[in-house]
Amino acid sequence: MFLLRKPNLAVLVAGATLAAGQAVFNWTTITPSKELVWHSCMTQFECARLLVPYNWQDKSDERFMTLAIQKLPAVVPEDDPTFGGSIFANPGGPGHSGTLMIQSAAEYLQQTVDKPGKRHYEIVSWDPRGIGNSVPKVECLHRPYDVSSYNLESRGYHALDMGRTSVAYALGIFQGIGLKCKWEMDHGLDILPYLGTVDVVDDLKHMVELVEIPRRGNMTSHNTTDARLQFYGFSYGTVIGQMFASRYPGNVGRIAVDGVVDMEDYIATPGWLTSTANMDNCADHFFDLCLKAKTRCALYKEGDKCASEIEARAESFIEGLDREPIGAVMSDGRRAVITGHDFRLLFGTIAYNPVPSYEVFDLTLASAMQGNYTLLLEAIAQMGEYPPLDQECKAPISMDNSLDTLAAVYCLDADDLTGKDLDYWTAYADKMASTSKWFGFSVAQIQFACSSWPVRPKNRFTGPFRSPPATAALARDRPAAPMLFISTRLDPVSPLASARNMQRRHAGAGLLIQESSGHTAFNSAPSRCRDETIRDFFDQGVVPDGERICKEDCGPWDVGCSVFKPGNRTVVGAGAVRRRDGSGDGGGRSDSGPLALSPLRIL
Repeated sequence: MFLLRKPNLAVLVAGATLAAGQAVFNWTTITPSKELVWHSCMTQFECARLLVPYNWQDKSDERFMTLAIQKLPAVVPEDDPTFGGSIFANPGGPGHSGTLMIQSAAEYLQQTVDKPGKRHYEIVSWDPRGIGNSVPKVECLHRPYDVSSYNLESRGYHALDMGRTSVAYALGIFQGIGLKCKWEMDHGLDILPYLGTVDVVDDLKHMVELVEIPRRGNMTSHNTTDARLQFYGFSYGTVIGQMFASRYPGNVGRIAVDGVVDMEDYIATPGWLTSTANMDNCADHFFDLCLKAKTRCALYKEGDKCASEIEARAESFIEGLDREPIGAVMSDGRRAVITGHDFRLLFGTIAYNPVPSYEVFDLTLASAMQGNYTLLLEAIAQMGEYPPLDQECKAPISMDNSLDTLAAVYCLDADDLTGKDLDYWTAYADKMASTSKWFGFSVAQIQFACSSWPVRPKNRFTGPFRSPPATAALARDRPAAPMLFISTRLDPVSPLASARNMQRRHAGAGLLIQESSGHTAFNSAPSRCRDETIRDFFDQGVVPDGERICKEDCGPWDVGCSVFKPGNRTVVGAGAVRRRDGSGDGGGRSDSGPLALSPLRIL
């Protein structure tokens, strides 16, 4: 659903390197403006820097911040009769960069929504306030060694699974982070109260209005308050989409949300209790697929009759590492301690992207069970578990401030969690663990970030989360089309039940269910049925009557299966993925693996 514990974990899940051939762009070459002025950038894109108020609800506050916005133009000019307008997209987080998503995934998104010769869209995204290339940006742990020291410290509380001792240690770490952010506030960081999703939604509404100005033939008039949003939101992006539809139903054109967050569970205390309801089912599904793959799955043994046999061997091995951790040395000489938590964290990470990551986990776990921990050490290094400290002091400040911004956004959206005692947090961690033995403790840490957050929001929206019936007549205060909710059958961090719950609150909304596992349908497996439904939705505003079931075209261990075509994929890691039976490298999997992951940056 969101960034879980470390920024490098998000990097691993989402594929944080730019696609080949993309250049680094100097955003400061664009002068910020209150108008939306596009500039050519990075060859095929257009970029803008937009000034927006700190506080949309207080006209007396004259401070402005700058948003970085980027788009991939449509394949036809705007005066072409097939031009369908702008589709805004958000990849999730909170705290992740929309401009990086545009650079790595906009072409694929465009191919998904376009109907060649009939309807063509430009794809737009932005770095929400305080994030990425938008300024001022949230910078509490802004230097690489700040983040790396946090990554190392956080291993000390062992994912909260050591009872009150680890819970107390985690609370101490987050108290220190809260105090560091308070120190930054006292020294000029003044944006922290203005970063909630309610403020992001107001920014989005303003961008939609500005996009419409030249299309209505008047470059100066701002009479576009009836402009309608076309939006495709993933994971935390579903929070943005649902909040927009609830606050501004008369400005809704098309809103599709994939990997749906339950808004009540997101906003209210204790929070996040529903998020990992499917995670252990995803693990069961992984072992089911392994059994079906037989010798193509390295964990399979001749004579296995049911998946539970494979799962029992794996769990016994992982639990053994909990009882007796082992020491190890990485290829560059860094020391490491391996525990069962490392495998649970890795599975929770790869469960976002079963194609191709289930094969990665299979090979990593099977190798470790045979005494070879090389693949695991490579994986946990990529997740930032053991950062190369000798490089951190001289490393430049990263654009990625997602560790800071997860708390900066979520802690404003949620109920106030400061002042809760150790008993409360211990009980909460145990409750999350009872929801998922694989990932409950890890996801619980999101709330811990708010235990000492130093500021409350200037503006906050707590519902109701609902929208009225749509009408194609574009009536005032009515959506132009009902919402489209999308989910996999087994989403590890945004369960199908959440999509169903939220669908019922928006009149006439439809639900597309993709028969696959993974976080968001778009990111988990290819499906022509899904893509056709999405194209018809953006073109005609039609949604399924109730629910529509779409099969995946292929899945884990299917030879040649790839979510994204190779030219659009981002590859992280080193070492080709080879099956146990020696066949291929996954048909489209780069031999610079082992973790060939999605470029969409969904969290």
